[in-house]
Parts: sequence; C-alpha cells; structure tokens
Amino acid sequence: SEKLQLAVLIITHDMSVVRALADEMYVMQGGNIVESGEVQHIFANPKHEYTRTLLDSVPKFDMQYASSGDSYESIEEVAKAIAKNISESPGSESPVVEVQGVSVKYSHARFSKNSNKLALANANLRINSGSTLALVGESGAGKTTIAKLISGQIKPNSGLVLLNGENLNRLNNKARRQALSRIGYVFQDSGSALNPRKTIGWSIAEPLLLHTNLDANERLERVEEMLNQVQLPVEFASRFPHELSGGQRQRVGIARALILQPSLLIVDEPTSALDVTVQRCVLNLLHDLQQKYRYACLFITHDVGVVQEVASEVAIIRNGSVQYIS
Repeated sequence: SEKLQLAVLIITHDMSVVRALADEMYVMQGGNIVESGEVQHIFANPKHEYTRTLLDSVPKFDMQYASSGDSYESIEEVAKAIAKNISESPGSESPVVEVQGVSVKYSHARFSKNSNKLALANANLRINSGSTLALVGESGAGKTTIAKLISGQIKPNSGLVLLNGENLNRLNNKARRQALSRIGYVFQDSGSALNPRKTIGWSIAEPLLLHTNLDANERLERVEEMLNQVQLPVEFASRFPHELSGGQRQRVGIARALILQPSLLIVDEPTSALDVTVQRCVLNLLHDLQQKYRYACLFITHDVGVVQEVASEVAIIRNGSVQYIS
C-alpha cells in the first residue's frame, strides 16, 4: 500500500492483525462505533469496556509477536517460540493415538497413470490421554490429511495408526466402526456441520441413534446433560441452527462430539470464524471439558497464538512432513 499510495480498509476480528498492519482503528459493537483513534494509543490505553474486553481476549503470543517486530526464519523457530509459552506438561498417561511412520499418497489417475501426490511422508505423532497436541501448519500442509487418517476416513499407504492400542487397518468392519465411535470431531464451519432442517437436539443425539440402543427418553436426558456441559440452555434442544449465533453453534458441535464420551477429540480450527471474545469462551470451555473427561485432543490450527492457550505439545507440519515436535 505504501508503494502504490493506496488507502486500505481492513475488516477483521483479529486484533493482532490490527496492531501489525493498521495506523488507525474503529471498534464496533452492536452496529455502533464505540471507540476510534490511533492503533498504538488505543492498544496502550483503551477507553471503552468492549475494547478492553477484546484486547484482554487476544492470545498472548499473538500480541507479543505483533508488538515485538520479530520475524522467524524457519518453521522450527516458530515452534520454539510457541513452546516457550506452553506451561502445561503432556503428562505420562497412556497413548490414545499413535501414528507410526505413516505415508499417504493421493492418486490423480485422471491425468496420468503414475501421477501420485505425497500428502504425508513418514509422519509420527502420539497423543496421550488427557493431553492436547496442537497441529500447526499453513493451508495444504497436511493437517486435514492427518485428521482424516486418524478418524478412519482414509487409510495409509504405509505405516500404522493405533487407536487405544488397536491397529485400525487390521480390524473387521464391525470392530473398526466401534473403535472409530470413540473419536469425536468438532468441525471448523459450525453452520454447515449441522443439518439446517433438524433441531439442535436431534443433531446432538444423532451419534446416540447410530451407536447405541438408548430409547428416546434416555437420548433426551443425554442431550440435556450435554447442553448443560457446554453452558447452553436445555431449551435450545428445540431450536434450529439458524436461530443460534456462531459461538452457540460451535458449542452445539462440541456437545455432539462428546455425546459418546470419546477417548479422542479432533478439533479442526474451531475458533477461526469467531471474534476474540467468543473465541476465548470456546477455548476455556474445551479446556474445562478436557479436565473433566480426560480425553486426548488433536487441535488443528494455523493460529500460533491459540496454541499456548490449549496445548501441552505442539507439532509443526509442512509439505506433508512433521518437522518439529516440542
């Protein structure tokens, strides 16, 4: 913008982006501008309560990086910088998931008989019960491939995937289905993850319909219990997705993912579409629920600032290769 002498309007809920790129800022709440001025002045001395809440909710690493002027030459340096801010220990509990020397290739037979893309190369991961592994990488790095691999959506070309000590590829269909029911999945887009024609209660209860023999009353009891756990009113069971906010829909997604009491929760960019105040609430909720249920968690993100808030370990993935684990 300086070279071309352009005026730039940035619309964002990411306060670290504001600090890094903007000269002036306007803070809006409920359709009104509640504060405006120079970025450095507002960050140093916010006047409005909503502005202070926004700034207090920003992950510390984001703010430190935006204000320090540091630059990282390699992905390993990023991992080390993140690791300095992680205070929790992965602990010594037994592994729930082990990925051992896994490689995955995608075939492009439409174009060439020998056209294969290596999506994962000799990947190794381990997640213990009660711990959270943050998998960090840019778009296309292989994060989603690992999630699909662990959740049984794809099979490896080589290597092993162990879930609670069982090799998924050696199980028959019935045993494999039962093993995979122990995995919960929270999707990035909470809106499209919920059936718009079904009530919230139906969506949360769907895993119970597929994997248990509970009757309607028992399913309703479990749904109401999970709504309480994710801090939503039980009356929401009769509502539809479009009647909820983005943060509320994400809580519904968490309730559905935990309804079968999984041993592993895969969380895919759960806060990327949320403003920082709602993001903070969702991250705190995930932390509290893990402390209660002691599930292992694979937390997929490209936001390094979120990592220190949730993770006990961090893995960096680039071009299908896990390059650093701390």
